[in-house]
Amino acid sequence: SLAAFVLDHQSLVSTYIGQFDKITDAKGSLQRKMRTAYFAKHSKRKRGPGLKVNLEKLWSFSKLDDSVEIEGNRTLEASIKASG
Repeated sequence: SLAAFVLDHQSLVSTYIGQFDKITDAKGSLQRKMRTAYFAKHSKRKRGPGLKVNLEKLWSFSKLDDSVEIEGNRTLEASIKASG
């Protein structure tokens, strides 16, 4: 299921969903990728895997990491300009 994949690969999923502006876009994209990969491997199956997953906590941590990195880069840029 998608929930098990997210739990097993939290850092990978966090990096992937961090590129989206909305959590709904991130969740939809991840669900499409899971469904496509599942049916590519199990082509004779009629039903797909469970795709229900709550990404809110992981997505918010990913966005927090992004904003911390951006603020760090701004501070570094300002200090380089001030020293130069």
